[in-house]
Amino acid sequence: MKKALFYICYLSLFSIISCGGKDFDNEPAEMENEQEVDILRLLFPSKKDKFNRGFYYAVYRRDYPLVESFLERGPNPDFCRGKAGWVDSNPLNVVARSFYYTYYTLRLDETIPNPPPDIATFNVLVKAGADINERPYIWERVSMWDNKSLESEKEQRELNNESVDENDADFRYHMQSFIADVNRVLEVFLEAGADPDKLSHPYPFGYEAVQKRITDKEAKEYFLNGTRAINEAIKKGVFWESQVDLLLKYTELDENSLKAAEESNDQAMIDKINVLWNEQIAKGGH
Repeated sequence: MKKALFYICYLSLFSIISCGGKDFDNEPAEMENEQEVDILRLLFPSKKDKFNRGFYYAVYRRDYPLVESFLERGPNPDFCRGKAGWVDSNPLNVVARSFYYTYYTLRLDETIPNPPPDIATFNVLVKAGADINERPYIWERVSMWDNKSLESEKEQRELNNESVDENDADFRYHMQSFIADVNRVLEVFLEAGADPDKLSHPYPFGYEAVQKRITDKEAKEYFLNGTRAINEAIKKGVFWESQVDLLLKYTELDENSLKAAEESNDQAMIDKINVLWNEQIAKGGH
């Protein structure tokens, strides 16, 4: 074990020398070997590295007063250094992936802050100049919180010996509250001007890409062959009808929306999209 650690340190020191004195504090820069750079930063963190990691954790924990304090000290509002490489290197993306559950807050007889901490964190970042279209935030929010998320909520209720009967009023309120919290963050992004039609692809956000430490440039190449958020929402079925309705305030259907409805395997969603598509065509839409 000691030999292995010594070997890693030796290789890391050799890498520092062979990198020709790269300044790793100048963020965000495209690196030739991000995995190597991450090892170097882990072994020899600079003050700026520590600062950017602290900034990430402040955003991740939705500690918006602390986020504001960090921003007053001059960091880039579009860059932080999180646990998951590319995914967690952007503060607004961290917000798009976060979740603050108002339902459980009320169940614990606690008061919901106004605005809630995720929205307050978003507001602080945007006020500081974060680029609302740096990434496909709308797609990420829609894609991340899906039917698997609802299944996890059902499993949690089972563990708590609570009803998972869809006809049960408390269960339906619980699930509707979950979706309302997803849409609450989605809406604040849309209202701020985030592009609902910015294409995205699941690979850059997945485990394999995180392990490979892909770059922004590599992620954007995947996005070129990606999908629209509205169609990802449609695929989730009629339980997410309110999300589809929200997105349609900011965008339109396309021919792929009909395919997405079929992929949902939900007749209610198929019927809804067919009706909306015909109405859109009648009004002269695409």
